[in-house]
Amino acid sequence: MTEKKRILVTGGTGFTGSHLVKKLIADGHDVVVVDNQEGYFYQEIKDLGAEITIGSVTDRDLMFKLAEGCDLI
Repeated sequence: MTEKKRILVTGGTGFTGSHLVKKLIADGHDVVVVDNQEGYFYQEIKDLGAEITIGSVTDRDLMFKLAEGCDLI
């Protein structure tokens, strides 16, 4: 396994993003998700341990707050 990282994923509750989130968690990373709605995979990735925030990527203050402490976005 590579070094554990904290990773921010935008759009993580949708189809494509949720698959990325599941892979990152399976690889042992801490995942922070921001999405503008509770997508179809919301509960599944929450149950896997993703930290999910409902909000907009256009909200500058929110994005700075969520990105704090993340190694990758």
